[in-house]
Amino acid sequence: MDTLTSISPIEAIEPVNTPVNQQAQQSGKEKWLGGRPLGAVWQHFSRKSKVSPGKFEAECKYCSKTWKRGEVPILEEHLASHCSNVPRLVLREYIQKVGARENISNKKRKLDKSTTGQTTITAFHDSSDLPEARTNRINRALVKFFVCCGISYKIVEHLLFLDLLKELNAGYDPPTREYLSGCLLETELCVINDKIEEDIMNQQNLTLALDGWTSGRHQSIWNFVILTPSRKEYLYQLLDLLSNLHTAEFLAVKIEDVIEKIGPNRISAIVSDNAANVKKARAIISEKYPRIENVRCISHCINLIACDIVCHTFADRLLRKNRYR
Repeated sequence: MDTLTSISPIEAIEPVNTPVNQQAQQSGKEKWLGGRPLGAVWQHFSRKSKVSPGKFEAECKYCSKTWKRGEVPILEEHLASHCSNVPRLVLREYIQKVGARENISNKKRKLDKSTTGQTTITAFHDSSDLPEARTNRINRALVKFFVCCGISYKIVEHLLFLDLLKELNAGYDPPTREYLSGCLLETELCVINDKIEEDIMNQQNLTLALDGWTSGRHQSIWNFVILTPSRKEYLYQLLDLLSNLHTAEFLAVKIEDVIEKIGPNRISAIVSDNAANVKKARAIISEKYPRIENVRCISHCINLIACDIVCHTFADRLLRKNRYR
């Protein structure tokens, strides 16, 4: 958003040098001069240039990400799901805070709907509004469906899709595309992250697996996966490291960040392929954390052996014969 280029008349008035103002100036502390408070989340962000009355540019104190306009919901979502350096206590606080938004948002949407006076498709059906708890369950199922099936969010506003929902249950008021891809998605993300975090914190003998690849958009994607003794797999972190050199020392730092967040006493092994930089990074971690086993991925090893076997002339002839049978 563009910054203001002119000073309003009230801002141009020189403040009176009262004893209260003198005391505030002498104390060196910023005094809030009225208006709506910025919100508790701002203690985790640096307030930059003013962009409009009561609105400021923001910068995260933990990862230095910036916003042209710091909105409280967006800043809370950043701490809950997107900041890689947020302290654990702050992370837990905002995961729970964002995860609790859904009930409040649904109440507001119902109030807005009741006060618009506009005729909707539900007016043509003999139906009543669904209980709030059931609406929440449907909304959660809906956002999971769109995310896991890779469906465009704009479909939720397609007339035929709306027609389908009304035929299934005319009392259900579907969310807008913005609400689905914004508040509902962030809320569900926090709910899932909270469950994963709770499960991991109650486990021992975890295994940390990592791998990297280049995406179709030429991003250098690295994933860090936690495996539990009960064979559950959790994608704990996904990073784009395109702008960094993938040295063993750099990768060791990224691995250590994950280990420290989870707790070194909970991790028993680290697994990866046998690329030179990753192999050395595993060795660095094992040296610093002696209880963590340095393990080469056996599946990757077998895959390399199989590739060498099928390249042999005997295997090539055998495959050709079977191919045309």
